[in-house]
Amino acid sequence: MGRYIMEQKKFGQCKFDRQYFPVLEKFEENGRRFYKVHNGLYLPSVTTVLDYHKSDGLKEWEKRVGPEEAERERKAAAYRGSLLHATIEAYTSNIELPILKPHAKLFFDQVKGVVDDNVDLICANELPLHDMYYGVAGTCDLIANYDGRLSVIDFKTSKNYKKEDWITNYFEQASMYAVLFNNTSYAGGKGITIDQIVIIIAVEHGGTPQTFVRTGIREITAHVMNFQHKLRQFTIRK
Repeated sequence: MGRYIMEQKKFGQCKFDRQYFPVLEKFEENGRRFYKVHNGLYLPSVTTVLDYHKSDGLKEWEKRVGPEEAERERKAAAYRGSLLHATIEAYTSNIELPILKPHAKLFFDQVKGVVDDNVDLICANELPLHDMYYGVAGTCDLIANYDGRLSVIDFKTSKNYKKEDWITNYFEQASMYAVLFNNTSYAGGKGITIDQIVIIIAVEHGGTPQTFVRTGIREITAHVMNFQHKLRQFTIRK
């Protein structure tokens, strides 16, 4: 197989101790993802909790296109996302990229410029996170410096551009990852704090990606509080 011909940036790699972030066994049940933690308990994923609370816009879309078409689009979106995530993980790990599949190349070509210009000092790719206080777990796409500030960086794909008020779930997801990381870091005696989240969306029917940056513990805490409300409802009704 040939290699991806575009020039690849060489990213700095920080000395990150993953001993406090063990690999977690995943378990799927009725379309919901759970993670098995050290004491044998299964914690719901952050995305499972968020997916449980569909927005009004999403409900209207599902009603308009029908359940079969909605399910096909969800599977297609998951496939596109997995291609992009795998490519980003290899790229930021300084692994030479092979020739990419068309969808992977389309999305990667969009986000590559944002990553090259703003991201460096990679700490972790696909980092498993969990916290017994919050009772959730998840896998963070990337933890790295963004404009010189340690950040949770989450990559998304979309057919079309999204309005900011459509993606509150994205902010809540990344904010939870930041808090789960911070809690584990402090418990391990490292005291590393992430106070910035970055959402990068590759848009299929657009020429440029969307990038959203949120900085500060106050804003992250506000998103976490919104998530906790959804978590309580998920726990009561599941």
